[in-house]
Amino acid sequence: MLPAVKQKKHLGAAAPSSDGLRIVHHVETKPSVPPNTLPHNDAAIPAWEAGGCLPGPLQHAAHPPCPATFHLESNGAQSESASEPWTHRPYCPDPEPDAEHKTTAYCVFTDATFRRGRGLSVIAPAPGPDTGTAATDSGLARAVGQALAAATASSARASASDYSEENGDTPAPYAVQPIPGKGLGLVATRRIRRGSVLMVDGAAVLAGAAFPGRVRRATGQELLAAAIDRLSSPEEVLGLARSRDYAGGAGADAVGRNVDVDVRVAEDVVKTNSFSVEVGGVAVMALFPRIARINHACNPSALTNFNESTLANTVTAFRDIDVGEEITISYSDFGLASTERKRILLQKWGFQCSCALCSADADTLAASDARRTEMRATGQRVLQRVEAGDFAAAVALNGALVAAVAEEKLVPHLGDHFDVMARLCLAAGDAEGAAKYARKAIAELKGFYQGAEAEGLAVRDLEALVTRLKRP
Repeated sequence: MLPAVKQKKHLGAAAPSSDGLRIVHHVETKPSVPPNTLPHNDAAIPAWEAGGCLPGPLQHAAHPPCPATFHLESNGAQSESASEPWTHRPYCPDPEPDAEHKTTAYCVFTDATFRRGRGLSVIAPAPGPDTGTAATDSGLARAVGQALAAATASSARASASDYSEENGDTPAPYAVQPIPGKGLGLVATRRIRRGSVLMVDGAAVLAGAAFPGRVRRATGQELLAAAIDRLSSPEEVLGLARSRDYAGGAGADAVGRNVDVDVRVAEDVVKTNSFSVEVGGVAVMALFPRIARINHACNPSALTNFNESTLANTVTAFRDIDVGEEITISYSDFGLASTERKRILLQKWGFQCSCALCSADADTLAASDARRTEMRATGQRVLQRVEAGDFAAAVALNGALVAAVAEEKLVPHLGDHFDVMARLCLAAGDAEGAAKYARKAIAELKGFYQGAEAEGLAVRDLEALVTRLKRP
C-alpha cells in the first residue's frame, strides 16, 4: 500500500512532509450560523446563498450517471483509440494480488488539451464490475470527464492561469524566489489589492482519495509516474519534489510511456503538494503545480478556492500585499490556537512555524489564543440560542463573535458575518438592525469582490431585503 493518507484542513498548499500523502482542504472561518438555515418570516427574502466563491464552502454540482465507454490499455495491450474527453488510452496496470488487503484496478486517464495543453491526468478506478473499489472513488473518472466535456473555450481549456506566461497577457504579479529558511516561495512583484485574484491554477493530477489504500505501493508509484509523465511538461510537476535526482533515460516502456519519471519522485511530489477537494461528490487529491510553490503563514496574505466546474484553484489576496512581500496561505485551520497549530505543523509537515504571528511577543500571542478559544465557545452558544428560539440573545452573542473575528483578522471580509447578523436581527423582530447589517454586508462584499459575479446573487438578495424593509 502507499503511505497512509492524512486528511488536513487548509487555505492553501505546498509544504514538505516526511510521511503520508499530504491532503489539504479549503477552509475558512465561516459565520456561526449559515445564512440559509435561519428561520424566515413574511418580510424575509428567499434564502440567501450560503458562502459563495470566497470564502464560503465549496459548492458541488450533481453529475448524472453516463455509460462508461473507455478503451483500456493494460500491461502493454493497447486499444485502437481513446474515448472522449480523454486524449490518451487509459493506462491500467493489473492489480497485484494481496492476501491481506483487497486491491483494486486503477487507471490513468489523461486529457492533454486541458489548460492550453498543459494537460490533466486522473487516477481513478477502472470502469467495469465492482472489484472492491471504495465507493468514494468509483465515479471519479466519470465526474471529471463530464467537467472536461462541459468546459468551454472561455473556462478550463482557455488558459492555465489568469496571470501566466501561457496567456501572453498581463505578467504575473509575483515571482518565484528563494525564501530564507523556506526554500522557494512566491514574492509580490507589484502591489496586490485585497480581493484581487493573483493566480488561477488548473489541476495537473487528480487522484481518488481512497486510491493510496487500494493499491500496492509499487502499483501506486507506477500510476503516479504515468500520470505525471503524460503531462506536456512533467518537469513543472517534478520540480516540486524535495529530491531533484529524477534524471532519466531515453526511450519508452512497453506501453509507450517515457521512462524518465522516477516513481519515487512522483510519489514524493504527490505526498507533499496535494490539496483535498471534491469533484462530483467524490473526495479527490489534487495537485496544482503553481499554487504548490506558496508557503505557509498562520496569518496568511492569500487564500484559495477550488471550482469543480473548471477544475481550477483560485488564489485571492486576503489583504493588501506590498511589493517584495512573500505571498502566503495557511496550511492549518484558521481558528486554532498557537499550541495546536504548532503541533499540527510539526507533526504533519515537520517544521516549526516562524511566521509573524507565531513569532510575536508572549502577550500578543496569548491574547490571540484567548480570542480564538473564546470564538469557538461563542459560536456554540450562538447556535444554542438559535435552536432555543432566543434570537435577541443570539444577536448579542454573534455581535461579540464578529468583533473578535475582525480583531483577529480571520476572514478577508465580514460580508458573510454581517449577512448572518441581518438575518438574526430579522428573526428577532429588529427590522432596523436587519437593514443596518444588510447594508454593512453589501458594502463588505462589494468592497472585496469589486463587482465580481461570485457575490452578485448575494448582493442582489441583500439589496432586495433592504428595499423590502423600507416599505411601510
